[in-house]
Amino acid sequence: RAETAFGAALLAATGTLHEDLAASAAAMVRGGALVEPVPEERPALDDAHGRFVVALRERGWLDDD
Repeated sequence: RAETAFGAALLAATGTLHEDLAASAAAMVRGGALVEPVPEERPALDDAHGRFVVALRERGWLDDD
């Protein structure tokens, strides 16, 4: 899975090549086309994203702001 490998690369770059996860992402991620979710799927996606953000903050990989 390319997505999993890329996520691992972002985390590996954090603290080695870049100061934090935000800096790693800024260096490695490029913007592209805007993709909107299917409206009926939005609540489930928002919930999953919220849990993901909490997990990142608990690990100290994302600031509270």
